[in-house]
Amino acid sequence: MFKGSLKSFFVVLVCLVLGTGIGIFFQQFGVTAQLFQNFVDVKFNISEIKLLFVQFGFMFGIKINLGTIFGGIAGVLLSR
Repeated sequence: MFKGSLKSFFVVLVCLVLGTGIGIFFQQFGVTAQLFQNFVDVKFNISEIKLLFVQFGFMFGIKINLGTIFGGIAGVLLSR
């Protein structure tokens, strides 16, 4: 039971990521740019953290557009 639910979770997650990528791709064209614009765009950027012997930084971002919604719907339908 757990393996099936874990598999369907990853199917939905992959479809969400692919849908977001397709939405970002369609933002590049003038005709579809308005339709696929991001309605959630959150970024956390910690550029530099210095400790005694190590220095690092990271960035985390979330983008949600119409492609993400389509990907989520496709993922739910595929996982059934």
